[in-house]
This record gives sequence, structure tokens and C-alpha cells, in this order.
Amino acid sequence: MFYNPNTNELTPLIYINNNLFNNYTLFNTELMTTKKYSEVLKQLIGYISIKSSDPSIQFNSDRTQFAQSELTDEITRFIEKLNEETQKIGSSLKNELRDLDAFIQKQIPEAETSNLDNLQKYIKEDFKLKRFIEFQKDLTANQINCTLFGNKKILTIIPKVKHEDNLGTVESWIGIDNLSEQITDFDDLLKNSTKIVLDGKEQKSFNKEIEGQWKIVTETENVIETLHLILKDTNQPKIVQKQSILKRGMDYNLDNLFTFTNSFGKEDEGLIFEIDTKNNSTINFNKGKGIINFGRVNENTISIKISDKKTKKIHEADFTFKVEEDSFDIPKSMAEADLVTMPISKEVNFRVDIASFIREINQIFKIEDYSFVPVVSYRTLIEIVVNDILDNQNIDKTESLLKNYNKVIEVGNTLIKDSSLDDADKRVLSALLSSINSKEEREGFVAFLNLSTHGGPRIINKVEAMKKTQEIKLLLGLLYISGLDKEK
Repeated sequence: MFYNPNTNELTPLIYINNNLFNNYTLFNTELMTTKKYSEVLKQLIGYISIKSSDPSIQFNSDRTQFAQSELTDEITRFIEKLNEETQKIGSSLKNELRDLDAFIQKQIPEAETSNLDNLQKYIKEDFKLKRFIEFQKDLTANQINCTLFGNKKILTIIPKVKHEDNLGTVESWIGIDNLSEQITDFDDLLKNSTKIVLDGKEQKSFNKEIEGQWKIVTETENVIETLHLILKDTNQPKIVQKQSILKRGMDYNLDNLFTFTNSFGKEDEGLIFEIDTKNNSTINFNKGKGIINFGRVNENTISIKISDKKTKKIHEADFTFKVEEDSFDIPKSMAEADLVTMPISKEVNFRVDIASFIREINQIFKIEDYSFVPVVSYRTLIEIVVNDILDNQNIDKTESLLKNYNKVIEVGNTLIKDSSLDDADKRVLSALLSSINSKEEREGFVAFLNLSTHGGPRIINKVEAMKKTQEIKLLLGLLYISGLDKEK
């Protein structure tokens, strides 16, 4: 290079026939200031060598200047032209280095980045330094770093848009359905899957025993296949009672009394029914028609067992109905009658408080304005009479009315048989005992008195009480006999 100490400019070295010439005259870096200032390069280095055997070329004594001739003028013009082209090209290269505006687009499809040589086609055709650009793929930032002599440019990678193929949604019952039969090549699908999701959370593996919404994803270079799988566990079959108060003697279809649901949540499908009337002869069930009829007024309990044919799951439960007469009108003869009467024509030997209690109950019972008070007292009277019979017979009592009542009924036949009553009175009491001696009758009577513990009304009324007088008649007869035994 040739250095001008006055301007600090640098110019190329010029040799003509191996003689170093004065560059200031032949190579002026200010040349472009009068033509296009943006293309001025005041600092140029290089080496220019011109050789000629033409005898017309002449030099000064120190061989640093021409002796002007047509040839030297031509050489001067050539160097000037070379200077101008160098300035233009140099300015262009300078701009390319500064801006690195080399690319026809700033985003590159991901498919083109597998081979970085493919990126050359995204460089502008007229970019002079294109072959010097270096590319580096940055997968972390999803970009291409382009470097030209230390200058950096970033190209964004456009992620490849893969075709999404929805394989559909399959619902399957755990332990019932076979996934391999429901879904073609299901085992291969699991083997090739790239992601497995359960209820929005990614899983390490698939478990056919876990209930929930599964998503099996298989992703390849071009396609994302997704299978949606809903696994559902079967439930225990279910029985829901629709009614609890029925009419005596009326036919009821089971579907009107209950809702039956199978393990899959569907009503009345694939179920096996078993109904147990608990040896209650007053309940008539027609299995063929699915119709049930209750022939006794009080609480009646049946047991129902349903089994799902597919899952084999079972639901079994007891259901209690309060059975009523169809009419609640009190006949005049009933309204005028006593609620509590002796079954035999004997003068009572009860304690004074019991006799007074019976008179008051009967008096209140005949008053129309009182419907529930005498009935509540009726239940109390029965409990007192039961306890007195057991006391007279020296039989231990419990806190359970049902247990105490059963004890009285169990000794009733012996009391009647061994009593001093005449045959007519014995037959009356024996008939009463026979009509209420079954286990169902006993439990039904006590349940009738304790309706509040069986889902029925809080208390029973006079009409209902008048239809349950057999028991109190028998109890008063047995109380009379036990009192005779105590007097001995």
C-alpha cells in the first residue's frame, strides 16, 4: 500500500515495468467524490503491476513518472477506470458487510434446514459475498445463524406443519370390551405411539384398567395421528324406589314402583330379577307379568335382588311399603264403637291405672275433633299391657317392644290352654292368637306402631288403628289370664 502522510489516505502500490510510480497522480481515491459520494472509498490497498514492451513508453530520470505519450495517456485512463470500478465494487462490498441484507426472505421452512447447502438459494443473486456466508442451525432457538466475516444475521425457522389425522373416539367398558377387537391394530398403535395422555396429563404407559379419557398419539415426520379412547368402569346395578305408600288389593307394575338401572347406566336392560316376599302370604307377586299386590294393611317389606348379566354385579336391598285402605271414611258404626274392648265376657282384673287408661282412650276416640291423640295413647297402652303380662309371668323384659311382644305371643298358647277359662272363651282367644301368630304379623304390627322409624307418616290415625284391634284384644285376654295366675 501507498501512504499519503498529508491526508492519511491509503492507495494501492502501482508498478509499471517494475518501477514504483507516484500513486497520488495515477490513483486518486477522491475520484468518486465528483460522481457518486456514497461510493467513495478513501482507503484502498492493493497491488497494480503494468508491464509493456512498447518503446514509446518513457520515464523520467528517477523512473517514477511518465514521459507523456499516447500510450501513457491510455495507461492513465485505464488506471482511472480501474480505480472507479474498484471504488464501486468496494463500496458495494462494504455495504454488504455492513447490512448483510443478503436474503430474499427472513423465514426458512424447516424442511429446507436438513441440509444447510439448500440455504444458498435464499441468498440474493446479486449478493457478491454469498459464497462466504456461513450457516449454523440453532435448534434451541429454532433459528439459523448466518455469519459473514463476523457480521451476524438471524433467519427464523418455520416449523413444519404436519397433517393431523384424527382416528376417532372409542368408548370401552373396563373388563367387558376387548380393545384389540374394537380397534384395528391396537397393539401396534400402542407400540408406535410417541405420546400417551390421560385426562390431560402425559403418562409413561397405557393402562387398560384405569378409567378416564385417554389419548394415544403417534407422530411421524409428516403426520400426527391421534386416537381418543374413553375407558369407563361398570357400576353396581341400582334400584330406586319411586313410591312408598300403596293401596291394599291394587295391582302394581314393578316399573311403576322402582327404577332399575344396569351396570352401564341403562334402565331395564340385561338384568335378572329376584323378589322375596319374606313368606308373607298376603303379598302376591306375578313374576311373569311383573305385577305385585299387597293384601294386608300395614307395613309390608319385600327384598329385591338384581344381577347384571354381563358384569355379574349384584344389588340387593329391602324395601318397605305402607299399605292403606283405599278409603279413609270412618263408618258410623265404627265411630260409635270403642277402640279397646275385652274379647271375653269377664270382669276385668287389671290394675286400676290400666282400666282408667282404657276408658279415657275410648272416650277420646269417639270425639271427632281428636284423631291422633287416642292413637298415640293406643301404642302406649299396648306397651304397658305387654310389660304387665311379662311381669305377671316373671319373664324378663328388654327395651325392645318387638322382643317383649314376641315373648308374650310365644307363651300365649300355654296361658290360654292352662287357664281356667271355659272352652268358648279359650276358642275366642286361640282364634285371635292364630290370626296374628306368624313372624310377619308380629313384626308388621310393631312396625305399624313405629311408622316414624320406617319412612311413613309421623303417627297413624283412628281409621288405621281401628283396623288393628285384634292384637289388643288378645293382649287384654292374656293380661286377664296372667292376672288370675298371679292371684293364686
